[in-house]
Amino acid sequence: MKSFAKRACLFLLAALAGGNLALAQTNAAATTNKPTATAPRLSKRFTGKIASVDAQAKSFSLERTASDPAASAPTLVNAQTTITKDKKAATFDDLAVGQAVTGAKHQDADGRWVATAVNVAVPKPPTVDPKVK
Repeated sequence: MKSFAKRACLFLLAALAGGNLALAQTNAAATTNKPTATAPRLSKRFTGKIASVDAQAKSFSLERTASDPAASAPTLVNAQTTITKDKKAATFDDLAVGQAVTGAKHQDADGRWVATAVNVAVPKPPTVDPKVK
């Protein structure tokens, strides 16, 4: 009975020592083969009026505001950009200076802002009050 207890104890010690070695090896390998971390992609929402449209560069800029002076930086439009006008699909050609727009954009690897979504606001016609003549 004593020899069984000795063997069991030795087996457990060997298993623990071997397990620690295996963990040390996998941890070392994991740290050396770790992929490089990519910089987080900056994204933000925008709201404003279009100040300029560049058809060649396929970009637009918003009017500069005191609350967000960086909003006037050009925003590129690409094939992945979703453009809507009056809740219907639209194209880059539907964007015009003076239109109110909202949407979202992100920074690409080169630091340029690329629109992911652009919603063109359609002005509602003024309501006429029947009491006013």
